[in-house]
This record gives sequence, structure tokens and C-alpha cells, in this order.
Amino acid sequence: MEEADYKYKKECLISEIKTALILFGKGMNDLHNLTHGMDTIRYSHKSLELINVPLQLLSSSLERLIKCLLCLILMKEDGEFEEAPYKYKGRKGHDLNLLLERLIEVITSIEYRAMFSEIESDVKFLQKDRALAQIIKTLSEFGLGARYYNLDIVLNGKSALPSPIQSWDLIEMNILLITRGSDGFRAIPRERRMLETQKEIIDKLNKLFNILGKFLKIAGFDKLIKYENL
Repeated sequence: MEEADYKYKKECLISEIKTALILFGKGMNDLHNLTHGMDTIRYSHKSLELINVPLQLLSSSLERLIKCLLCLILMKEDGEFEEAPYKYKGRKGHDLNLLLERLIEVITSIEYRAMFSEIESDVKFLQKDRALAQIIKTLSEFGLGARYYNLDIVLNGKSALPSPIQSWDLIEMNILLITRGSDGFRAIPRERRMLETQKEIIDKLNKLFNILGKFLKIAGFDKLIKYENL
């Protein structure tokens, strides 16, 4: 197969970004439908494995989106790269924490600092928000192999990663304590706690998505779309 030219590389990058945005939207829609989180599944007597669907969609979309962002920033006018957009391949290539670290490394570097000005609060959120860190950890583990947790148990009798159901349960149990503290948690009426839990999870993911969307715009995605439509 002949090596792709710059035009086709751009078309593929646009397609991949669009795919990531679609997957994220579908994943968030699935989460919105779980108004009481995993309790929504429990009370409807459905399989808890339903939570794997939004986890799959969100994990895949965020990995694609961050990788595309890095490609968009680092790709030169001839379609080549002076440095690898992301440093890890294989299993580590699915690690969302490593990808976010790489993205922050690039946008805060001397070469790109002027382009990505006024992002200090965004970077602080990505690096320091404890609730987001727990969500990213679970989505990252899902991409790294927890999506095969059941098969690992069947084939090997054990798994190197925790069950995604247990991991998401842990997020739901802890997120209000992280974001509102013990007094704030106790102040929430018991019947509203799962509603507030789900709201916090969705708010954190939406904020992450909005930040990545802002980075996409800064990196020139709008111009890329116009290029496609010429």
C-alpha cells in the first residue's frame, strides 16, 4: 500500500476525532440514563454488567481523543512528526494516565506554551482533582485489560486488575465524600445521595470533555474541519 499523503492523514485524523466524540456522547448518554447509578440496574433486576457498556465507550473515546489531540498538536505541515505523539504502544498505550501526562507535558512545553496560554486552571484540574483521578483510574484499567476481567478469571483463575463493577461501585461510594466532605455528605438526604453521586460523576466527566474540547479548538480542529469541507 502506498504511503498516505498529508491530505489523507488529515482526513483520517478528522474521522478519528469524530469517532471519539460520538463514542463519548453515547457513553455519557448511557450514564445519564442510570439516574441512580448502579442502583438503577440493581432495582430493575438487570445484570450489573450493563455498566460495562458506558465504561467501554468512555474508555475508548478518551483514549482516542487524547491521542488525536497529541497528533493534531505535533503533526507538521508535511504530515510528519519530529517526535512521537505518544510514547507507549501495546498495553501501556491504553493507559489514560500516561496519555494525560504526555498531553500536559506537550502543551506546557516551551514550544507550545504560547499556543496553550491561560490553561493553568485546566491543567490543575487534570492533575489534582481527586474525584476525577479515581474515575480516570477505573476507565484506564478498563482499557488496560479489566474489560476482560471475566475471561481472565475463567482462563487463569485470577485477574491482575479489579472487576470493573467493583471499581465503579467504589467510585459511587466515595465520590461525594471526596467532593463534599463528610459533613456535606451527611447533609444530603439519604434518598438523594445516589442522584447526587451520579451528578458528580457526570459533572467531572463533562468538565474533562470540555477541557479536551477547548484544547482541540486551540490546536486547530475547527480549521481542520474547514479544510475537510473545501
